[in-house]
Formats: sequence, C-alpha cells, structure tokens
Amino acid sequence: MKFLLLLFLASLLLVVDSVMVVVNGKPDPSSVATQNPNATTWEACVKYCSEEVSCLLAYDNEGKCEWFQHKNITKVKQTTVLEEEKVAFKVNNFSSSSCPSGLNPPTFDNQDAHGVLLLPGLYDNPNRINYTIKYTDGTWEFSYFEQTACPTDFFVLLQRENIQWCMSTEITTDRPFTSFSYDAAVMTCDNQNGSVLTGATNAAEMEKIKSKLVYHEFTWLGGATGILLAATRWEEDVGLPDNAKNS
Repeated sequence: MKFLLLLFLASLLLVVDSVMVVVNGKPDPSSVATQNPNATTWEACVKYCSEEVSCLLAYDNEGKCEWFQHKNITKVKQTTVLEEEKVAFKVNNFSSSSCPSGLNPPTFDNQDAHGVLLLPGLYDNPNRINYTIKYTDGTWEFSYFEQTACPTDFFVLLQRENIQWCMSTEITTDRPFTSFSYDAAVMTCDNQNGSVLTGATNAAEMEKIKSKLVYHEFTWLGGATGILLAATRWEEDVGLPDNAKNS
C-alpha cells in the first residue's frame, strides 16, 4: 500500500486580462482561418474571439467572421482605412486604469505586444501558449513559445485569486505520518523548487486532490489531518523549466 505523505503546490503565473485591439489589416495568405457563421456582425466576431480560449486574432473578411488559432497565423499585413479590412488582436492588458497609445497598435510605437493562451491539455495540465507580436515595415509577425502549464501530468492546475497554481503529490512508504515532523516537511518543501508550506483553501481543492489520487491509484487516507501542502512560485526570469519547448 502506498501512503500519501505530502501534497505540493507550485504557483505558475499571474492571470493577465486580455483585450482586443482593432486595427486595419489582413492575415497573410498562408494563414488558416476558422469561420464563425453565427457571428453576423464585426462586434460579435470580436467578442467571440475574446471569449474563445484558442483564438488570438479575428478578421472581418468581407463581412464574414474568421478567427485564428495559434500557429495558424504567422503574419498580418497592415492596410489602410480605404481598404476597409480589419483585424482584432488579442493581447495582454497589464493596466486597468489607462489605455495605451501610440503608432501601429497593438505594437504601440513599435513596442512588442504579448499574449497568453491557456488551452485544455491531457488530464488537468493545460498547455500554455505565450506569443509575441513584432511590427516591422508594415507587417506584424507572431512568434510562439509553448509549454505545459504544470511540470508534469501528475500536477493539477488550480485557480487562486489572480494566481494559478500547480498541485502535485509525493508518495512515501518508508515512514508513517507520525514520524514526519513539521521541520522535516519545511525542508522537503524547500528542496522542491523553494516551496513553502500551505494548506487546501477550500473543499473544492481537497476534492481535486482526492480525485487526482484516485486517478493514479493511490490510497486516500481520508480527511485533511496531517496532510501537508507546499507552494512555490515560478518567476518568469529564473529560466525555463525542463518541460518547455520552443515552437
């Protein structure tokens, strides 16, 4: 029998709101679009893209709503008002108090724009798509960086306020709960990417923990007594995790 001794949580990222920035432009002919016939107005098309987790660009193609998933679009050509072609970029919004300004939005004054998509993945481990939009000589170009949201599929993604966390478990058979001290737990957590002790914040989190254990065929001992949780924050500037891949 395998006994659960520790549960670990690893924080992943701050949740960043997205905004849609509408400009005159048209996708590169090599792009692969998906049509939404139910969006009969441009406003409805933009709204659909803003709410669709896999959409990062909407396009008004002669009154037809087209939208694009990551990797299905690489370039957008800037057009003029007279050409009557519009696109809407989904980009990160880091300010709730003011709107950005400048030339060539969403790359205002030729500053790179950024976006994040969190796409459903296997088990409870979504795929996180980070993308950058660069502007050069009348063309916006997308580049992508893809990684799983959590280190492995043994983690579960949780939402806490405006931060997303990854939860995993550590199994032990060499010592009972009673011999594992608080100090030992702190040390064990610290060895896991600088983790710190915490606890389940609500019943829903505990149920998700239990369901993960059932899935991996571990024995749930019942209740929350003696179960320790740990949390660690992954900062963007400390390097890439092993599961990351460029695309």
